Amino acid sequence: MSTEHLSDHSLERYCLGLVTREGELAPLEEHLLCCPACVERAENIQDYVDLMRRAIILGDYDLAVERRTGLTSHLLGSFRGV
Repeated sequence: MSTEHLSDHSLERYCLGLVTREGELAPLEEHLLCCPACVERAENIQDYVDLMRRAIILGDYDLAVERRTGLTSHLLGSFRGV
């Protein structure tokens, strides 16, 4: 297991539910078990993702802006509830 911190990209993909292959998921989750700094970063990213999902679902967010980035489809696609 690597002692380097996880990248923001990896944590964002994890929080959006885009990491599904066991070969990628297992090392990421193992790292999170032993790295408080990455856990804190992941929690902050997850909080942001949850807030964005709520804003989109409740209509408090301008979807026209996010449609250009593609992030909205990931947020809505992995939405599990408000």
